[in-house]
Amino acid sequence: MPGAAAAAVVDSRLCTQHAEGPAAVLAIGTANPANIVYQDGFADYYFGLTKSEHLTELKDKMKRICHRSGIEKRYIHLDDKLICEHPEIIDKHMPSLETRVDIVSTEVPKLAESATRKAIAEWGRPATDITHLIFSTYSGCSAPSADLKLASLLGLNPSVSRTILSLHGCSGGGRALQLAKELAENNRDARVLVACAELTLICFSNPDESKIVGHGLFGDGAGAIIVGAGPLVDEERPLFEMVLASQTTIPSTEHALGMQTTASGIDFHLSIQVPTLIKDNIRQCLLDTFRSVGNMDPNWNDLFWAVHPGGRAILDNIEGELQLQPAKLAASRHVLNEYGNMSGTTIAFVLDDLRRRREKEGDQHQQLEWGVMLAFGPAMPGTATAAVVDSRLCTQHAEGPAAVLAIGTANPANIVYQDGFADYYFGLTKSEYLTELKDKMKRIYIVTTEIPKLAESAARKAIAKWGRPATDITHLIFSTYSGCNAPSADLKLASLLGLNPSVSCTILSLHGCSGGGRALQLAKELAENNREARVPVACAELTLICFSNPDESKIVGPGLFGDGAGAIIVGAGPLVNAERPLFEMIVASQTTIPGYEQALGMQTTVHPGGRAILDNIEGELQLQPAKLAASRHVLSEYGNMSGTTIEFVLDDLRRRREKEGDEHQQPEWGVMLAFGPGITIEAMVLLPSAMPGTATAAVVDSRPCTKHAEGPAAVLAIGTANPTNIVYQDGSGIEKRYIHLDEKLIREHPEIIDKHMPSLETRVDIVTTEIPKLAESAARKAIAEWGRPAIDITHLIFSTYSGCSAPSADLKLASLLGLNPSVSRTILSLHGCSGGGRALQLAKELAENNRDARVLIACAELTLICFSNPDESKIVGHGLFGDGAGAIIVGADPLVDGERPLFEMVLASQTMIPGTEHALGMQTTSNGIDFHLSIQVPTLIKDNIRQCLLNTFRSVGNMDPNWNDLFWAVHPGGRAILDNIEGELQLQPAKLAASRHVLSEYGNMSGTTIAFVLDELRCRREKEGDEHQQPEWGVMLAFGPGITIEAMNMHESCVSLY
Repeated sequence: MPGAAAAAVVDSRLCTQHAEGPAAVLAIGTANPANIVYQDGFADYYFGLTKSEHLTELKDKMKRICHRSGIEKRYIHLDDKLICEHPEIIDKHMPSLETRVDIVSTEVPKLAESATRKAIAEWGRPATDITHLIFSTYSGCSAPSADLKLASLLGLNPSVSRTILSLHGCSGGGRALQLAKELAENNRDARVLVACAELTLICFSNPDESKIVGHGLFGDGAGAIIVGAGPLVDEERPLFEMVLASQTTIPSTEHALGMQTTASGIDFHLSIQVPTLIKDNIRQCLLDTFRSVGNMDPNWNDLFWAVHPGGRAILDNIEGELQLQPAKLAASRHVLNEYGNMSGTTIAFVLDDLRRRREKEGDQHQQLEWGVMLAFGPAMPGTATAAVVDSRLCTQHAEGPAAVLAIGTANPANIVYQDGFADYYFGLTKSEYLTELKDKMKRIYIVTTEIPKLAESAARKAIAKWGRPATDITHLIFSTYSGCNAPSADLKLASLLGLNPSVSCTILSLHGCSGGGRALQLAKELAENNREARVPVACAELTLICFSNPDESKIVGPGLFGDGAGAIIVGAGPLVNAERPLFEMIVASQTTIPGYEQALGMQTTVHPGGRAILDNIEGELQLQPAKLAASRHVLSEYGNMSGTTIEFVLDDLRRRREKEGDEHQQPEWGVMLAFGPGITIEAMVLLPSAMPGTATAAVVDSRPCTKHAEGPAAVLAIGTANPTNIVYQDGSGIEKRYIHLDEKLIREHPEIIDKHMPSLETRVDIVTTEIPKLAESAARKAIAEWGRPAIDITHLIFSTYSGCSAPSADLKLASLLGLNPSVSRTILSLHGCSGGGRALQLAKELAENNRDARVLIACAELTLICFSNPDESKIVGHGLFGDGAGAIIVGADPLVDGERPLFEMVLASQTMIPGTEHALGMQTTSNGIDFHLSIQVPTLIKDNIRQCLLNTFRSVGNMDPNWNDLFWAVHPGGRAILDNIEGELQLQPAKLAASRHVLSEYGNMSGTTIAFVLDELRCRREKEGDEHQQPEWGVMLAFGPGITIEAMNMHESCVSLY
């Protein structure tokens, strides 16, 4: 654990971190769709809706099932109108998964919103006071997922911590409440919104003997529960305190209850043995829970009961086995009668009904103070939450912060080297005939070599005119759209120019023609806010990256765009003797025009996007022809070189002004304009004179003298260059990846590469088997390092997007490792690359809030689930992602003799970038998972990472952290992300060395990758030992759909031992 100084910081925080009492349910809300189906007419409704009236024998069986179900009515979103609009839902020969997912992705958050607004109204506090959101659902296999959409609908804070639970089935609500309990008790003043919502549309199918029970049982609904712990504010009223929670898995029941995603929705499996299995195990499950707090012989009728009504037989069996009085399960039976089984949502309805019954009875009856909540899910885990002993909370919390105790990693045996990946990929998919697309994939790697060379030529001209050595450069900004998937041009240019290793590099990509303008705005900020900073802005483009055969829709571009590079050096006062300002940059702005309206503005310097743009601006503003002479000359001589062009225009303009000299009275003030996607207008007011006048100086001098420059930023030098010849050379931030999919698997399952054949079932079958095996390999390494037996694991968190089936990978891994049946399991999916970070945050809460808890985190991914034939929109992902598994064991003090902490996890946060829901996501289709990666992701992270980190550090009193005084474990989502973070935070190159090494050796393995980074980081630090003074404190970062940033402050407690 940490030394004395560190302990003082950490332990003092823990004293005020925990809540003052047990977590409590503070409010409940429920909601249902408008469509009601009565059980006595359901068979006619169902067989008529699916056009299956001819199946008379099966219909009669359905009527008998409905008659004995204990259900009077259910609420079901699917109706005749929806079937008419989407007939593929009842056509078993037509894939309908995309249709179903599209519908539920919209309707599930809306239904959850309705329930949540009721809960918030009862709670009495504003929605912005919600600190955590847990959303449980099996309806919908897409990301950004329902939690993000609900947060947006409710107007929750962007910093709300969100967790999505899926594939927990009927135990989803109970599992969510257990997590909410941990969060509320371990975070003072936390208020956790638990939202559950389900639509049976996702699993609706035509009549089938094996599924008919489910169709007669399940209904649609949403529930919301707000959970918090003391101290409570005035308007808050606890309904139920949550004192103790447990989870038990019944051995050998993996196939009794489950679900799997197919091309026609989710396929449920309900064994007729489920009620009997619950009956045979419920007593022992409850006894184990109560004995853990000293109650050896509870009287079941001395408790109140909130039991998930999985079906009438389940309730009957529990009542009989425990010899409960009939009134004990009245709330559960009433909910089953009125709504049916709404899967994990149902427990919220039961708790709501139970509290209303108790409020109605009031003092008329001596009400029981203690009770049990029960829910059941796939692989038959029994989730029990019991109110038992208040004294337990006094000894429950750990003595120190959670720490990483062991790390293990694993990969498939098949290695694919990046320099040959295009040949491998197009050969594997039998797509060699797609020569243009294959060449484009190769070009993505090629331009990262040629672009820096071109930029170097321009930069050397600028440096020569600047008159100072290249080592005086403090920052480098590189703007390009060429090779956007791996924009390493800044690092290569810095090397070519011999810049200092400490130079702060920033990459701007995909700003199009506004890239140069955007880079100059950023350079202005850097120069003015960092005394003596000198910032070269380098822009370079090669049309090779977008070159294609003639096409009607693209013919204008090839006739307009050209190649080129430009470099501008920006600095601010005090200037040294050799420096001469060319244009002062007084004020800058950026405007996005809604609806792509025509761009209007004033300028003396205009990006010549095309002749029509210049003509329109000149005409609209009635400019004299000479005003746009520089822009027209550049367009004539070079064409449109995208963001590079503005630097050519500025160079031409300054030459014209120098040539004219005093012969003409020249304007002192001007405007620079550039246009980019959006349409976005980058505007900057320029002053082409020596330095600003008195008025401007007064503004500047009022700034803090130790940080800010003495005057506004000025352009100090300009250089331009064009290519003579291009040499193709493979290059990428990735050297090799491990990929499970190989030619043998393709031969066995040719449907994987046949886009006309649904292949989801094949993919799911494979990953359902292989993912747990891969995770087992990593977990066994971690357990071996840990030094304790696997049965000492108390909690298991499994994060993956690979596989849409239940029982899910967590259960299978628990079985492979021989974990205790009582191990508490949580499956995280659809968190994408932030899955590992999210799992670590949850593990921190669990370890700190449960004395002696040891939490195994397992992450595993196989790209097989999203593998597809070459496609323009997906080619970047295929060149980036790899397969792997990681395992991390987390615990807290007191440690046993064999345990050695590696990294302490002191503080965690989650930030959602507003308006980025569609920037990064995934959706399950009939041919696997379809990924969407916006080209704006690296820029969005760059623009938000600093504020995210500042908010995290300020919450513990550190108002001005020095980023280079920390160690960094950053998820290497791609080279551009790492470059942008390094540049934005001005990190020294060595700070992200572990992340870059993992990216190079393994690629992006989604949420798994963070385990590899932590492993690499600790190995590097152990190797360095006492030779270097290593930072004790650090940051872990991961990014996922939303865009969501998972951040964690870490402390390396073993630094003194290395």
